[in-house]
Amino acid sequence: MQREILISAHGLLPRAALLEDNELAEVYYDANRSKGAAGQIYKGCVTDVLPGMQAAFVNIGAEKNAFLYIDEVDKRNRSKQTPIEQLLHPGDEIIVQVSKEAVGTKGPRVTEFVSLPGRYLVLSPKTTGIGISRKITSKAERTRLRQTMTRLCGEEIGLIVRTAARFASEEECVLDFERLRDQWEAIVKKAERLPAPVLLYEDESLTVRALRDFFSPEVIEVVVDDPAALREAKALISNWMPEWTGRLTLFHGNMDLFEQRGIDQSLNKALRRKIWLRSGGYLIIDHTEAWPLGPLPPCSLHDDLISG
Repeated sequence: MQREILISAHGLLPRAALLEDNELAEVYYDANRSKGAAGQIYKGCVTDVLPGMQAAFVNIGAEKNAFLYIDEVDKRNRSKQTPIEQLLHPGDEIIVQVSKEAVGTKGPRVTEFVSLPGRYLVLSPKTTGIGISRKITSKAERTRLRQTMTRLCGEEIGLIVRTAARFASEEECVLDFERLRDQWEAIVKKAERLPAPVLLYEDESLTVRALRDFFSPEVIEVVVDDPAALREAKALISNWMPEWTGRLTLFHGNMDLFEQRGIDQSLNKALRRKIWLRSGGYLIIDHTEAWPLGPLPPCSLHDDLISG
């Protein structure tokens, strides 16, 4: 499979797309990040605990209070059956991460199970255990990575091994782990210093996120339409895979990069209510807001479905 990454950093709305065999597979939009954007980490203050719903509302400084379901509450050293009114009380200050942005009249959804994505790993400091991307299918490679991760963190912290790690050396994984660990320690220190509600962390720039999540040896080209973003991309790739900086190119054209490559047209088709399938069938997609039935996984990165 041939993959391409398009990064449109020029203009009012930075965007990035992943193409697989010339078909749109993933897209990022980087609108002005408002309070309560997915992935942001806050020190919040519990405003209300609802025993009947087994949930709590948390003030993170957004327009609407965030919703925290009991299965997203850290219960370490407590029974799984402990009710939320014994875990949280109005006025408690807690560290939470936005797992779902506000929709309509409902505020964002948050979790205490924070996750920090890196190039090869996802650090989950409030869980334990090691998960490995299902796309890493080699038994020998899975064993190697599990042994490496066990040496790194033992049973004290949670890690997800991302698909990109199948190309990484042990040294590269160690460096990624140490960077994420230092990042988490800085978040905790900031939380100790500042009163709630306060933003403690938000994800990196669009260029960094796109390359971190999309780049792999299958990528034959990265096209960027902004010289500054191209410099940022080259600096990043030179640290990871310096021999592949030649795959980065600057887009020259009179049209918008996404328009020229048909990305906007593909998105318009994908966002229709009725989606036709190649088989001749179709899907009808309607927006709903389901009741939370349980905890979300520690992260929801596009290609890192995990297995034990």
